[in-house]
Amino acid sequence: MNQKSLILSRRSLTAVAGLIGASVALHGTPAQAQQSEIDILRQQLIEMQARLDKLEAGKVDVKAATPFVNSASKLAVTVSGLLQVQTNNYFSQDTSVGNALSDSFRLRRGELRLTGVITPRLTGSIMFDPAKTGAQRTVSTFTPAKAPATGGTIVSTTTNNQANNPLQELVLSYQIRTDKNSPAFVDLGQYKIPVGYEGDLVSSGNIQTIERALIFRETDNVGGLNSNNAGQGGGFGDRREKGIRLRGSFGPQFDYQVGAFSGLSERQNTATDLSDQKIPIARIVFKPESIKGLQLGVSGANGTSRFAGTKIERSVYNGFVVYKKDKITAQTEYFTGKGTIGTAVETFKDVRAYYGSLGYLIRPRIELVGRYDSLKRDFQTSPTTNNNKTNEITLGLNYYLKSNNAKAQVNLVRANNSFDKAPAGGFEGDNYALRTQFQVAF
Repeated sequence: MNQKSLILSRRSLTAVAGLIGASVALHGTPAQAQQSEIDILRQQLIEMQARLDKLEAGKVDVKAATPFVNSASKLAVTVSGLLQVQTNNYFSQDTSVGNALSDSFRLRRGELRLTGVITPRLTGSIMFDPAKTGAQRTVSTFTPAKAPATGGTIVSTTTNNQANNPLQELVLSYQIRTDKNSPAFVDLGQYKIPVGYEGDLVSSGNIQTIERALIFRETDNVGGLNSNNAGQGGGFGDRREKGIRLRGSFGPQFDYQVGAFSGLSERQNTATDLSDQKIPIARIVFKPESIKGLQLGVSGANGTSRFAGTKIERSVYNGFVVYKKDKITAQTEYFTGKGTIGTAVETFKDVRAYYGSLGYLIRPRIELVGRYDSLKRDFQTSPTTNNNKTNEITLGLNYYLKSNNAKAQVNLVRANNSFDKAPAGGFEGDNYALRTQFQVAF
């Protein structure tokens, strides 16, 4: 192989790497980006890199290489990104339970990801989102660790909202099993927690509605389980946590993930943990070969952690059903969670939520979407119980200029809130919201 052929080979490999990186960022099929597809693309890149290395070793004089070819580098690095800009307009707000929200433009996401292939089995990636503000948040704790009804007092402090830190992900991944039908990987670092379907199995750029379901975007009060008394503004969807996990497949029908994490996303980006306890999280997905397009899954977490000396016991469980065929996408999920704060059952939070959505492509580029969403939370502070509930109905229209790599979305949302705090990204009381979003992915 001469120098010119080598340079062309490297340029070809770089071009292919760029295409694979873009595919990893957003798959063209609306509403889903499966981890197995990402692994297949990565394996193809590894094989092409290995072939080029063999050609270099046998036929190329490194010293004679032209200056703009870094022949000493053996790493293939891809760059991918997701850019989203929103508008939010609110109508008929009920301000009797809180402050009205202003119509706003919003820089929703500006994700940039670098992925490097270190060896045929080892890869590393890091993802930043400059659109994150790093804003602070108010945290309420009990002093002592008792609810007000039993002699404690509420103390509010200001702390960093780690979920809004520009650093979102940092992952080292090692493939421990190379069987194409049953691959297995070990991941170490910070990444999305494996709770539910829409929470992390659907990428941010592939969601059919502009925002995820309530249970996956709510941060504060669903936290009961993980926020006001856990300190960092956690959540269950599009949320990251530090930990280690094993993921893979058992043949074509079963995918699994199991790992131990610092928390349920409230410890994101923190230097050290506050206790030795870690939260186990697991999920398994069944994709029957007899019914193409159907997925059935369950996930759950159960563990104990501490914040400011207060013991926090939490459990979350989820089940989902998804069906995708031709022009139809249908999905539903049910979520239940429970949290107890303190050494006695002085503060207790019970969460139950579900949603159902249906999407239909009326034209190759035009999709209609409908969703019903319900979230209920019981705050039990002996001897009183507060039952808070919100329902949302969403009607949406998606226009795919170039699949999910370039699309525009419009959502009309009707919300009915029976509590005194709006969901994250939501609104106070009862009202309508008109949301639009414009997206580019590469």
